[in-house]
Amino acid sequence: MQDDIQALIDEGMIDPSNTEFTIITGAAIEADYMLFLETADAYAEVADEIELTFVTTWNGQNEAVPWRQNPHEWQGASCCVWRSFPQTRLYVALSLDGHVHMFGPGGRPTMNETIQGAGRMMPWSNDEYVTTQQIREIGSSLYVVGSNRKVFRRAPTPDATWEMISAEIQNEAFNRETGLRDMTLMSHFFGVHGRVETSIFTCGVSGEVFHFDGSNWSEVPTGTHKHLLDVHVASDGTVYVIGADGTFLRGDASGLRPATETPLPDRPYLTGIAERDGAIWIAGNRGLYRYDPNTETAERIRPEGSTEINDFHHLSVADGVLWSIGFKDLAYFDGSFWTRLAHPENGPRT
Repeated sequence: MQDDIQALIDEGMIDPSNTEFTIITGAAIEADYMLFLETADAYAEVADEIELTFVTTWNGQNEAVPWRQNPHEWQGASCCVWRSFPQTRLYVALSLDGHVHMFGPGGRPTMNETIQGAGRMMPWSNDEYVTTQQIREIGSSLYVVGSNRKVFRRAPTPDATWEMISAEIQNEAFNRETGLRDMTLMSHFFGVHGRVETSIFTCGVSGEVFHFDGSNWSEVPTGTHKHLLDVHVASDGTVYVIGADGTFLRGDASGLRPATETPLPDRPYLTGIAERDGAIWIAGNRGLYRYDPNTETAERIRPEGSTEINDFHHLSVADGVLWSIGFKDLAYFDGSFWTRLAHPENGPRT
C-alpha cells in the first residue's frame, strides 16, 4: 500500500500536509476509555483507491500515551466492546466488507475474522454484494446487520464462527448475475439492538423494523417509509428507533408510533441514540436532544465546553458517562458538566 500512497502523493491526489482525521464512529469502554474508527482526511479524494481505517483508542488513565492508532486496509463501519468474551473483554471493529478485528487490553489476544456471506464480492462473500453496517454485543454474543436483511451472530467462544440467522426474511440475493442496476431493490439493515438474545430488533430502509425472538422473525409496524438508522432497547424494554427527517419512534414488538406529539424542529437526520439515567439521548445533524419518556417530550441540549459543542453524530455510554462522538469533535457528560476531548490531530474546534 505504501507504494500506492506515494504514487498518489506524486500525482497530487494526496496532500500529506493535511493531518486531520474524520471520526466514523466510537464506543465507550469505560468512563475515560474510548474506542474509535477514523479515516485520514488526506485520503478522502482517493477513498475508492485506498481503503484505510484507523482503529484508535483513547485511554485517559494513561497520561503518557493516551492515544493509540492502528491502520487497517479496509473501510470501517462500526465498533463495539464485547464484555462477555471469556476471560477478557474485547474491543471490536467491523468493516463494510465483513472484516472483524478484535483485540483485548494490551493487544492480547488479537483476532481477525471474516464473515462468510458478507462483503462486496469478496472471496468470502458467496458471490453476493452485502455491506455490513453495525456490530453490537447482545446478551453474550456479537450481532452484525447489513444489506439484503442479513443478520449474523457469533457465539462467545474462541473457536466459534459467524452464522447467518435471518434466512427467512432475506430478499433475493444480489450477485454478479443480478447486476448493479438492481441494487436499489435491496433492503438494508442499519441498526441492531436488544437486551437479551430472545428479543432483538433491527431497523433499515423504507421504515423497516424486524423483531427476532431467538427462533423466528416478525415485521414490526412502523407507520413510516423513512429510512431508519438506529434502534435502542431501553432498560424498561421500550424500543426507540431514529432515522431520516426527524423520525423518532417508540413502542415494542407489536408496533411503533411517534415518540413525541410534535416532530423535532427542522426535521434533523438522526444518527445516534443512547440511554443515561432514564433519559433517551439523540444525536443528529441539527444537534443533541434529551428525551423524557414520561412526558414524551424532547429538549434541545446545547453543551458548552471551551466553546459551544455542536458536532454530533454517534453516542455511547459507559459507567454513567455519556460520550458524544462527532465527525471532528469529541465530548463527554458526567451528569453535571460537559468536557471536550481534543483530538491530537484536529486542532481546536470553534
